[in-house]
Amino acid sequence: ILYAAMGVQPRCGVAHDLGVQLSESGHLLVDAHGRTNVPQVYAAGDVVEGLAQLSVAAAQGATAATAMHQFLLRFAFCDTASPA
Repeated sequence: ILYAAMGVQPRCGVAHDLGVQLSESGHLLVDAHGRTNVPQVYAAGDVVEGLAQLSVAAAQGATAATAMHQFLLRFAFCDTASPA
């Protein structure tokens, strides 16, 4: 069973504590790849600004996971001491 819960506020306390920017509605602000303004912090689903639907959340999760995977691959093959 699936249902919509209109008017629900996202719980973004941990992200807020990390310094992630929030929209006026209290959702996390992310780019097209799910990256927040805080390095190495990604978000997807109903905590981000946008259309709150299951199919959209699944696509956002896949996009963010791909971006994280690409980041980790770049980091693994770089000679830097820490990820950027």
